Amino acid sequence: MTPTRRTLILYFAVEALLFGFLVFALLDRRARQRDQIEGVNQWGYRFEAHGSKEPGERRVVRGVRIGRHAGRRHAAVPRVSVEVLRQVGSAEKQRRAEEGSPRERLPRRRRAGENEGRGCRGDAQDEKRKKICSIITGGGDAEIDRLQENSDGEGILHFSDLAILTSYYAVLLALAVYGFHRMMMVYLYYRNRDVVPVPRRRLDPLPRITVQLPVYNERYVVERLISAVAALDYPRDRLEIQVLDDSTDETAEIARATCERERALGLDIHYVHRNHRTGYKAGALKEGFERSTGEFLFVFDADFVPPPSFVRDTLDFFSDPEVGMVQARWDHLNRDFSLLTRLQAILLDGHFVVEHAARNRSGRFFNFNGTAGAWRRRTIEEAGGWNSDTLTEDIDLSYRAQLASWKFVYLKDVVSPAEVPVDINGFKTQQHRWAKGSIQAGQKLLPRIFRSAFPLRVKIESFFHLTNNLSYPLVIALSILVFPAMVIRHRLGWTRMILLDFPLFFVSTASVILFYAVSQKEIDPAWTRKLRYMPMVMSLGIGLAVNNAHAVLEAILGRSGEFRRTPKYSVGNRPDEWKRKAYRTRVNASFVFEITLAIYFAITIAVSLEKRIYLAIPFLTIFFSGYFYMTMLTLAQQFSSARLPRLGAAPAPALSPVPEPRRD
Repeated sequence: MTPTRRTLILYFAVEALLFGFLVFALLDRRARQRDQIEGVNQWGYRFEAHGSKEPGERRVVRGVRIGRHAGRRHAAVPRVSVEVLRQVGSAEKQRRAEEGSPRERLPRRRRAGENEGRGCRGDAQDEKRKKICSIITGGGDAEIDRLQENSDGEGILHFSDLAILTSYYAVLLALAVYGFHRMMMVYLYYRNRDVVPVPRRRLDPLPRITVQLPVYNERYVVERLISAVAALDYPRDRLEIQVLDDSTDETAEIARATCERERALGLDIHYVHRNHRTGYKAGALKEGFERSTGEFLFVFDADFVPPPSFVRDTLDFFSDPEVGMVQARWDHLNRDFSLLTRLQAILLDGHFVVEHAARNRSGRFFNFNGTAGAWRRRTIEEAGGWNSDTLTEDIDLSYRAQLASWKFVYLKDVVSPAEVPVDINGFKTQQHRWAKGSIQAGQKLLPRIFRSAFPLRVKIESFFHLTNNLSYPLVIALSILVFPAMVIRHRLGWTRMILLDFPLFFVSTASVILFYAVSQKEIDPAWTRKLRYMPMVMSLGIGLAVNNAHAVLEAILGRSGEFRRTPKYSVGNRPDEWKRKAYRTRVNASFVFEITLAIYFAITIAVSLEKRIYLAIPFLTIFFSGYFYMTMLTLAQQFSSARLPRLGAAPAPALSPVPEPRRD
């Protein structure tokens, strides 16, 4: 049995256990309600009690409602036999029969001057309550006053309670809005499904192009990248390749040797090495742009393997002089490597299959993804060139170019495969950079977007696109507020308010399942097999909340930070092979908060069961699963890799021998 299958079986076993326990708890609650109804019927409908049977089959009462009818509070009382309540109930019924029917008693009570604003109950209700309490508790007037005080205090809504409930529903509503936006993406995708971009004509003669390969410490994949680009189907006299290398390890030697080998075969390839990382990737692309000679520039990251037909499939769309950028879809070389890579592939498919297609085909802005795309040289120049003031230089340049009225084209059916991170900490690093960079781009560009003359629908979609990662701090806020909000509603007797949570949670969660299920349906004939991963996709998204919320807060506070690239390993078929390689990332501080939140939600679920707040358990389980999964995945990879020797100075992959030059 594969590790992925074992993980899935364990996950669904836990979910099934929790669901079964919830069903049992609901059935047990119904049984307790029947006991309560019997007690009420036996001793009167104006007072209520709930009880159970002890091992000796004797029915005892564990609580009695003694507060005002509007409060409906339970007050704790010693265990007493139901027979006592039955006697009180019989006496109460006899007294009511002597006083006459309810219609006859009502005018007399309304005329009584002792009511003092208590409606038709008045002091008569107090006398009956005292009678009940004196028989049940035997504690005298002091005990009656104590129970009355507790009953009255439980129904008071304090300012802190109001603040917590208001914040809770405000956060839940905001998340539901972002969930509704995700559903709108699905709607726009299907509405414009048949709007497939086609080139105006074929470019003839073929223009000169430049392929830029930004690299930083990628010893395991750089040779594969250069070899794949060298195999592109394009005339050699019109193809220029730039290897923009900022590496500080043996990657530089591998890249230089590979460039020399390809140059010997007649390829126009240039190795550009910088001794600094000024501007990071944006700085390397900017320097390469100044040296390039191509009219169109293609960009590929180190882990990509573009197919030979990539240039031919994309270049003709520039026959429209208004098109400034063409973006292709990412595919995944190691999709089936592990459960983590499968989940990442689904997350990226949702972005590339649904989001990009929906935005582009409906006339909204979308972005270049930093790789697997092509730019018109004049577009970069008019947009202001590559800037390094955000960690997502691709989003920044994309929006500046579209604000300058350049058109973009997205090709869902043109694919360039790449690796997704196999290390959970590397995955967190990548997500941290993307989340922080998108918020930085939003802070920089949204004021300019809203001042522009573009339609309102374009501005609204740009807002949701650039602020989408704000949902992660909202998830953290909801995680903290859900427990006190649950306790407050239970104390106030507003348990039915949890019904308000259902539509908001439904929009937030169902939109995730719908969004990613559609992405799999569009690219995989066997997409129904992927549905089993949807609960895990939700768990992974929630588990990322701490990591990405930290990134968002850094962006809001103006902390620029370092461009930390995601290490790639050119993984093979052995699951533990990558664990012996260099570039391992360390566990970051988010792990401490993730394990804390996992424990917090485990306690919250236990409290919910103890207080019989069963309707909240499914929602709490979603959060617990997310933080628990992220915690266990981090621990599992950390402990498993600790048993293996790390080859920090591992020898680089052997280079292929330099063949004879081609004769084209």
